[in-house]
Amino acid sequence: MSPSLRQYSTTEDDTRREESIDNQSSGDKEEPIVEKWHDAVDAIQETTREAFSASPAFDPSSPSTFQTYWHDIFARLRDSMLADPQIPQYLTSPPVPKFTVTLFDAIHGLNCPCCHPDVEPNIVLENKEGVTKGDLINGFIRCMYGDALPRVYIEPDPLREEEASASTGEDVEVPDGAYRDDAGMLVYSSSWMSAGGGEEGETIAYSDEPNIVLYCCPQDEYARRKKDGE
Repeated sequence: MSPSLRQYSTTEDDTRREESIDNQSSGDKEEPIVEKWHDAVDAIQETTREAFSASPAFDPSSPSTFQTYWHDIFARLRDSMLADPQIPQYLTSPPVPKFTVTLFDAIHGLNCPCCHPDVEPNIVLENKEGVTKGDLINGFIRCMYGDALPRVYIEPDPLREEEASASTGEDVEVPDGAYRDDAGMLVYSSSWMSAGGGEEGETIAYSDEPNIVLYCCPQDEYARRKKDGE
C-alpha cells in the first residue's frame, strides 16, 4: 500500500478513540430541564377563582376564620392533585432537587418576572429524589394558610427611579420595597422565567433551581387584580 493511502487509513484503535471522544462530548451536554409545573399552578389559581365567592371576609381580629376556610379548600385540592395522573408527579423532567416560590403583590409593568428585585423566596422546596406536586401544594398551604399570615413583597411604585424622574422632570427618590404580613392573601396570577421552547411544545426551564412567582392580593382587591392579570 502506498504511503499516501496509509495516511488516510483508520485503524481499529483509532476508531475506538474517536468513538470515545464522541461519547464524552455527548455526555458533557446537559440535558434540558422541561417545565412540568404548569398544571399544578393552574389548579391553584383555578381553585382560588372557584372558591372566592364563598370565602368569609378576612377579619384581622380573627384571621383564623379566613385562613381555615382556605386551608380546607387547598387540602381538598391537594388530595385531588395527588390522585390526578394528568398532573405530572414531578415539577420538572428530569426531576430537580430544589425549587422556590416567591410572593409579590403586583405584576411588573414590563410583564416579566426578571424585572422584580432579587428577594428571599417565601417557599423553598427540597427533595433529593426530585421536587413533586405534593411538595409544592404542601409548601403552598403552609405558607399561605398556615399558622401565620403570608409575607408578600410590596414593590415601590414607581418601580424604577429613572421612570419616575423621566415622568416628573425632577430627581425622584423611590422608597425601598417592604413586606406585608397583616392580611389574608389570594393568588390572582403567576409567572416564571423560561429558557424557550423544546420538543413537542414543551417549555425549557430557565434554571436548574426554578422559581415561580405568585402574585397575591387581599380579598377585597382580588376581582380587580384577577381581571388585570388576565
